[in-house]
Amino acid sequence: MSSVNGKRRVNPLELCAAEKKRYDSCFKHWYNTKFLKGHLETSAECEQRFEELQVCVNAALEQTSNFEQAHLIELSNMLCFVSSASIFRDRPSHTRICVRPCAISVARPRPRQHAAASTRMSTNFSGPDVLLSAPSERVYVKTDPNGMPVLHIEDVSKRPPIWLVAVIAGMAAFAVWLVRRFIMLKRLSQKYVRKDLNKDIADFYDLRSAAWESVWGEHMHHGLYDVVNRKKLKGQAAQIRTMSELLKFSNTIDVDLPSNSRILDLGCGIGGSSRFLARHFGESCHVTGVTLSPYQANRANELNKEKGLDGRVENEVRDALSTGFGNEEFEIIWSMESGEHIQNKRLLMQECARMLKTDGRLLMLAWCRRESTPPFSLSERYSIRRIMEEYCLPNLASPSEYSTEMIRAGLRDVKVEDWTQRAAPFWGEVVRSALFNARGWKALAKYGWPLIKSALAMRHVMTGIRLGVFRLVAFSARKATQEEIEAEKERIGELSCRSASSLPSPSQV
Repeated sequence: MSSVNGKRRVNPLELCAAEKKRYDSCFKHWYNTKFLKGHLETSAECEQRFEELQVCVNAALEQTSNFEQAHLIELSNMLCFVSSASIFRDRPSHTRICVRPCAISVARPRPRQHAAASTRMSTNFSGPDVLLSAPSERVYVKTDPNGMPVLHIEDVSKRPPIWLVAVIAGMAAFAVWLVRRFIMLKRLSQKYVRKDLNKDIADFYDLRSAAWESVWGEHMHHGLYDVVNRKKLKGQAAQIRTMSELLKFSNTIDVDLPSNSRILDLGCGIGGSSRFLARHFGESCHVTGVTLSPYQANRANELNKEKGLDGRVENEVRDALSTGFGNEEFEIIWSMESGEHIQNKRLLMQECARMLKTDGRLLMLAWCRRESTPPFSLSERYSIRRIMEEYCLPNLASPSEYSTEMIRAGLRDVKVEDWTQRAAPFWGEVVRSALFNARGWKALAKYGWPLIKSALAMRHVMTGIRLGVFRLVAFSARKATQEEIEAEKERIGELSCRSASSLPSPSQV
């Protein structure tokens, strides 16, 4: 490096060799991100480098009749860092190239072609125009379809071939699939055990019930999004529809209960279903709701008093498998999406049969999985596992498991109906109520991570519905009379005798 007229003189080849790696790296990064300001040097460093570049270009113009391609590439690289420079503004030139910094574009045509650029890159800069001087016969400035002058330099950039883009996209998709499959297999390989299931359930609802009530009200179950009078139900109207349809499904909606009848609400939440049943069946009945959550029981009794039902509805903290109630106390046992929280379905049905009066009704809506034929795929098993983990479920039973245990416990006239598709829009409406509702945002801000975690867990139920592995199933059963049970035993005995007599004797064999 030497000094000419008090200014440093830089050999262009030395500059290209020394700075090529740095400039190429910066240029490629700018080209890929289309963003400049975050990579600018300080104004003093920029001014110093622009001064060196000006000396370099002057030397190149003096030594050659036109720009060599290497010099032009280095000049374009430096041009990427121009924000408010006018270092070439005063130099006379044979050909003046005006580039507006707000529309710098670099293109590379196909080999042996000098047509307009096939690939364009633009970014926003602030500052005056940059005037470049080059005694060249080539035209380095072209006009885009909008009339904007752009800089065109050959052999600087190249559009990647379509096949390469497709290969990269395919590899990225495969990598995502592979990672997702690894996560599924890792989680499914871990044993799922809850040390204290009842405590987990109580804590789950203690932390979330208030938030749910602030957005959705007193009912904590699916809604049925049927069309009634040419209008599709939604919100609380759909939830009330669920309870009415369960009464219709079990043929109890028009039943007149005898005086002082009792109804048991297993898994009562904050008492929404309990109060619905008390209003529906009138003053002749008394409703008792049980839950594992102390918050839910206290809040339910507060709402009972507010609505004038405290004398007819009471809610208590009890375990559904050991309620402490006597034999044959209830005309109706109601379970609205609570059976899935109970580990032993056989004990649950035996307890319900014990507490029901003869000809009493069991009405149940439960979360289920589909039947095990055909075998579950990896995605289905992962979806079931995630639902169980997020919603404190010990297992998800199939509809046939519920109905089989009902029959074993002495319940008859068992009816089963799948309501999954009727209730499918429920989860989408819950998500919208959380994201596009002021009350939803207030609840998320107030109750924090437990509520946010539940909101994120909704996607697993939605995935289960989409895969067809998650089912919402309605059940109805009646407690058989003693005469019916004795008659069944006699028929079973007769069938056993007939089958035994039809077998050949040992002597005949």
